[in-house]
Amino acid sequence: MSEMLPKSWILTKLVNVSTHPQYGWTCSSKSSGTLKLLRTTDISDGKINWETVPYCSIEPEENEKYLLKNNDILVSRAGSIGISYRISKSDLLHRTVFASYLIRFCPFIPPTFVEHYFKSHHYWQYISDSQLGIAVPNVNATKLSELPFPLPPLNEQKRIIAKLDQLIPRIEQIKERLDKIPAIIKRFCKSVLTAAVTGKLTEKWREKNPELKNAMALLSKRNFSINKEFKELYDIPENWLWCALGNYADLSRGRFSIRPRNDPRYYNGSYPFIQIGDLPKQGGFITEHNQTLNELGFRVSKQFKENTIAIAIVGATIGNTGLLSYEMCFPDSLIGIITPTKFSSLYVDYYLRTEKENIRNISYSSGGQPNIKLPT
Repeated sequence: MSEMLPKSWILTKLVNVSTHPQYGWTCSSKSSGTLKLLRTTDISDGKINWETVPYCSIEPEENEKYLLKNNDILVSRAGSIGISYRISKSDLLHRTVFASYLIRFCPFIPPTFVEHYFKSHHYWQYISDSQLGIAVPNVNATKLSELPFPLPPLNEQKRIIAKLDQLIPRIEQIKERLDKIPAIIKRFCKSVLTAAVTGKLTEKWREKNPELKNAMALLSKRNFSINKEFKELYDIPENWLWCALGNYADLSRGRFSIRPRNDPRYYNGSYPFIQIGDLPKQGGFITEHNQTLNELGFRVSKQFKENTIAIAIVGATIGNTGLLSYEMCFPDSLIGIITPTKFSSLYVDYYLRTEKENIRNISYSSGGQPNIKLPT
């Protein structure tokens, strides 16, 4: 690191810019008392909820030796190894000692500069390297003392702190906004899919194409029908039709009856084999597989054609779907939905995505192990 530093900086060790690292007080905790006991778990989130910090079951004879002071820096040496926290004046409303799985030191230089450095890549790389080859990962006081520390002149330290204090809140604001993006995208995607399956997305297109046939024509070539009265879930265009999925598509359950499922005698052949975990979280095409069946496995399974929709019918992923990009086999935890055309499969897959929550609600309504039966 030293060759990367500016000329006016030096590379030293933490022990040269702070008090010697000290271990905390060893005792169990209790829910009431007069002296708080700050633990590793209390600083893991980067802030302290003092209402949940317990009290010492046994107070140390020398309270002053372990009492927290302003600008003390604590480092976790087990559990959330390397996590650090700087004590501020607002943390000193309670008389508090720190527990034995924390290491304390107090910097001789501006403590905020050290606090910022303890969030840097170089610090975390040192913590990671220090644990290599250790059966029980930890960081002890000696290792922490030896931490390489880049030291700028005092005025530059103050300048760095001022810049970081200005930039970090902005970074946090940006991070908060970015964290919201997945939820926003999910809501937007859901609204677009809903608009598609209710006809709103193609409303203007229908006005320009008034010669469209009624959807009943799509069912006229089917050899069977499911006789069921359907209550409209929402308004749809006049030439659309509510019907059972089985009136428009062929549904059949996958097959792989071998137990245990991981019996190696049935794998490593030329037949692609997928399971629930291979379904894309957001739906869409399945473009790869992680397992294959040999001839023995193929005989006890079932192969589905390209563009078949696979839908999960058991477990926590009920309602997840995927479209086969090529012929694949899958077990009875999935149902294959085969429609007349590729475009039909795409449309049905989009519709099933909009109904995923309803499908899951149905699966839980009967009690017991959640699942979807083929007639449903």
